Amino acid sequence: MDLRQLRYFVAVAEARNLVAAARTLALSQPALTKAIHALEQDCGSKLFERRSRGVVLTPVGEALSIRARLILSEVDRTRSELKALDNGQGGEIHIGALRSVANARLPDAAIKFSIARPGVTLNIEVDQNATLIRGLTRGRFDFIIGVGEGDLDRLHLNYEPLWSDQLVIVSRVGHPIEHLRRPAAADFARHSWIMPDTTTAYRRRLEDYFFSCGVEPPSPAVVCGQLQFIRAMLLKSDHLALLPADSIEFELNAGLLKAHAVNSDFLSRPIGLITRRDHVLTRASEEFLPILRAARAMRATL
Repeated sequence: MDLRQLRYFVAVAEARNLVAAARTLALSQPALTKAIHALEQDCGSKLFERRSRGVVLTPVGEALSIRARLILSEVDRTRSELKALDNGQGGEIHIGALRSVANARLPDAAIKFSIARPGVTLNIEVDQNATLIRGLTRGRFDFIIGVGEGDLDRLHLNYEPLWSDQLVIVSRVGHPIEHLRRPAAADFARHSWIMPDTTTAYRRRLEDYFFSCGVEPPSPAVVCGQLQFIRAMLLKSDHLALLPADSIEFELNAGLLKAHAVNSDFLSRPIGLITRRDHVLTRASEEFLPILRAARAMRATL
C-alpha cells in the first residue's frame, strides 16, 4: 500500500460513497474503485461493504481507517514542519481543548508562546471531551487538554494532571436562590434547569450530586450544551445551570452571573494534558508545554 491509496481510502471512508469521494478527489469513479480494489488485495480483505445508499467499513476497514488517518496526519505534519523550518519559520501546533480551558487557561499560555515563538501557528479546536479524545486517537491533534477520566490506557494515551476544574451552579445576579444564605440541593432542585443531554459527564455529575444529597434530580426545562446559549438564558431568566467556573470567568468578574459553589466531590473534575504514546511531539509542541504548565501554576496562585 502507498500514501495515495491511503488518501483515497480515507476519502471513501469519510464520504461513505464512491461517487462523492471521487468528486472530492477529482477522480473518475472507475479509477477510484480500481485503487480501492488494489488496496483490498494488498490487505487481503474487503474494506467496504456496499449498501443501498453507499458503502460502510468492514471490521478490517475500521481498523485500517484508524491507522491510515494517523499515518496521513504524521506525513502532513512532517511536511508542514520541514517546510516551515526551511522557510525560517517554526511550524504548527494542533491543540484540542475543552471550552472552559479555552476560555480562561489556554489564552494565557497562547499569548506567552506567541510572543516567544512568533513564527509558530497555533491551531486550536474547542469541543467536548469525547470528541477531543476521538480526534487525538485519529491524529487530529498533537495533544489535548481534557478531562482525565475514562479508559485512557486502553486507548494508548498518556495523561499528565494539570489542575482541577470546579463546576458551579450558576444563576443570574438577583436570582431568588440568593435569598437563601446557604442553599442546599433540595433548594436548587426546586428551580428550572438548563442541562446538557444525558450522555455528557456534566449531566451525570449533576445527577450524582443530587443523589448523594438524597434529592431526586430535577428534570431539565431546557436541554442544551452550548455555552453561549446557556449564558444568554441565564442572564434573561431564573433558570439554573451547571458550568465550569473558568468558562464564565468574565461574567462572574463583571457581576453578570452568580456562582453558587457546592462542596461535593462530584462537582470537581481533573483536567490534564493528554498525548498519544505512539506520537513524537514536534519541537514547537515541546516548547509550548512548559509555558502551559507555567500558566497553570500562575493561575493556581491567584
